[in-house]
Amino acid sequence: MQDRSAVGFIGLGNIGAPMARRLRDWPGGLVVCDARPEATEPFVAKGAVAVANGAAVAERASVICVMVQNAEQVRAVLEGPEGILATALPGTVVAVHSTVSAESAIELAALAAASQVELIDAPVSGGAMGAYAGTLALMVGGSDEAVAKCQPVFDLLGTMTQHMGPVGAGTHTKIARNLISFVGFAVVGEAQRLAEAAGLDVAKLGEVVRHSDAITGGAGAIMIRDSAGELPPERSAAHLRPHRNAGYQRLGISHPDGRGLGLRSSLCRAWIREPSLSSWTRSAAQLKSESRSEQEPELTVFGPGGSRSLDEFTRDELAVLGREFLLAGQLMDRAGMPHVISAYDRVVMGEIAIAEWMGASPVYTKRMQQLLGFGNGDVETIFKGMQFDIGAPPEFMDFRYTVIDANHGEFWLDHCGALMDVEPMGAEYVTTMCHAIEDPTFDATATATSPYAQVRPIHRPPRVPEGRSPHCHWTVEINEQFDPLQYPELAKRIGETNAASLPIPQLTSSSVDSSAGWVDYSERLDPDLQLEQFSRPTLLALVPEFCVQSHLLVMSLLMAIEDRFGTEAAANIGAKQFIGSAGLTAERLHRAFIGGDADRGSDASEAGLDAIAQVLEVHPAFQPRTYVDFGVSYNPDPASDSQELLLRLGPCLATQESGRESWITLLADGHDEALQAIVQAVNPRARCISTTPDPNDIAAWRVVMSDTAAAESNEVALTRFSTGAEFEFSATPVTLSVANPSVP
Repeated sequence: MQDRSAVGFIGLGNIGAPMARRLRDWPGGLVVCDARPEATEPFVAKGAVAVANGAAVAERASVICVMVQNAEQVRAVLEGPEGILATALPGTVVAVHSTVSAESAIELAALAAASQVELIDAPVSGGAMGAYAGTLALMVGGSDEAVAKCQPVFDLLGTMTQHMGPVGAGTHTKIARNLISFVGFAVVGEAQRLAEAAGLDVAKLGEVVRHSDAITGGAGAIMIRDSAGELPPERSAAHLRPHRNAGYQRLGISHPDGRGLGLRSSLCRAWIREPSLSSWTRSAAQLKSESRSEQEPELTVFGPGGSRSLDEFTRDELAVLGREFLLAGQLMDRAGMPHVISAYDRVVMGEIAIAEWMGASPVYTKRMQQLLGFGNGDVETIFKGMQFDIGAPPEFMDFRYTVIDANHGEFWLDHCGALMDVEPMGAEYVTTMCHAIEDPTFDATATATSPYAQVRPIHRPPRVPEGRSPHCHWTVEINEQFDPLQYPELAKRIGETNAASLPIPQLTSSSVDSSAGWVDYSERLDPDLQLEQFSRPTLLALVPEFCVQSHLLVMSLLMAIEDRFGTEAAANIGAKQFIGSAGLTAERLHRAFIGGDADRGSDASEAGLDAIAQVLEVHPAFQPRTYVDFGVSYNPDPASDSQELLLRLGPCLATQESGRESWITLLADGHDEALQAIVQAVNPRARCISTTPDPNDIAAWRVVMSDTAAAESNEVALTRFSTGAEFEFSATPVTLSVANPSVP
């Protein structure tokens, strides 16, 4: 029988690798495994044995540490002919250091138990620094026997091992620990904004905080109770009241101080609103809800003529707007395709959707690569492009990625909003979307990176069994032995449009303050990327580029229709798509920034012209301004003492798309119902009325208020069937100060 006295380690990433280094001198030897063979080379050089899979690890080790990205990867390491369970002897212990859900840990432990293998969850805290130093804290859930068997290994990895209970308890502990850290990050962001607005040196503030925390111990210093419940009467909290009162006093100072500097602090308001000791233990859900609503700033509307352009938005506001623009791109198809189905049928809809996405996505993907500087011709480049694609808005289409090597990778969707929209329509529609449309369009998008790329399904809907998760799973491979993909003919035509030819801003470290966020995306793929990681100047270039994607996709759709059914058919469907998409997007923008009522209730009817002006100012249909010459201003109403808005469309690159139909050419030709949908999304009493333009303009409109609320248009109501209509992003904008390390 082969000796199994070695310790195994699977997953040599940012934290896994330094953890494994602590085990190189294990008496029985170290066996390492990683999806990237190059990651094992430094260990082999120091005497470790590198193997290709979990089964090979289990042939040599009876204690195996696993530090991969998620529960699905843990399962892949365990199962199948190449998995740990295929060769592990009874009594083998697998310690999962990855942060997975407690439910996943319990499920995986049951899977292992069927092979007489014990799986324990042992997530770690202390970061890469603790991993290098061997000072991690390990929070462990599992049987006493299994934990005892692993303890000599754990003693090399960290200076604290807490056995918290059965399997799942370690993960619950890690989640609670992370909550303290992440809420702390949000607090730091608010404190830095307050300090910076007051003209303080934020770096010096950081020195003060680190100095005092070293003395007081930070948040952990007050975690000395054995219960989170209310204190009983016999354990009076009277001695805490002076500290509580001082806290209220200081938060009470910081709240108006921030207000006076133009800032708002949800955390300060939470304490001031609820002055009781119980507020020290407010639920995580409450804190998240309040922090989110606060840190997604409302637009500051300054009255008539005071709506802000994108140039006046903060970085956090631009990030919120960017997510809305990406989702708006997804809603465009929800607004247009029902009319294609109505006019023709499901099969024709599929053909047009294929042409639409194949025509636009290679063009705008290449533009994004050039803007953010990540075009390296590899799988990582493909995945980065997908993170900025209007076909994959974050969270609504929850893409997850793993890069195996330069030419291999996988992605899957933990949640697919598009599937949620289509699944109720039946298996035929699901198959059309997930098979007929996605097969050629995924490959077409990949041609922006390599003509030798292939995207192939591992599994995809219709979901069997019902409710299967992840919703789909795909592989990506680049191989020059494959037949090269031909660049789509429609993409060549889209590449000749004015929109595709717009100059791409050049972002450099000399033009962007890299200390205030990333200048580009030259760093390695971040599967959890948030727009807040980029600098404000970068976002000012990136967010309008999302609108360029939308313009290109609309033109590609209308070209595909015109090629088959003529210009009149394309214009008819394009106008209806414009109404549905523009109206619903306006509603979401109003709700996200100005607090509009999603149900078109009393709040919506109170929204004034200033709110309408602001939504029109930032609406993606009229961005970027270098492409669309669209103006919003105030004008005295000659018939009364009230105000009215004046809208104008001037000659511009968008109106000069020679022979190509688009939303803006349709608007210039008199298809202006979408403007009515936009203003009524903000206030149902608003009316948009065509008027005589100035000699140098193409068209003009007045926006006035009436006494009656208009009914929602059929086109907007039809688009509202999408789950994207009411979708709420969970990403919480924070002020980051991490510069892209690639920038000097």
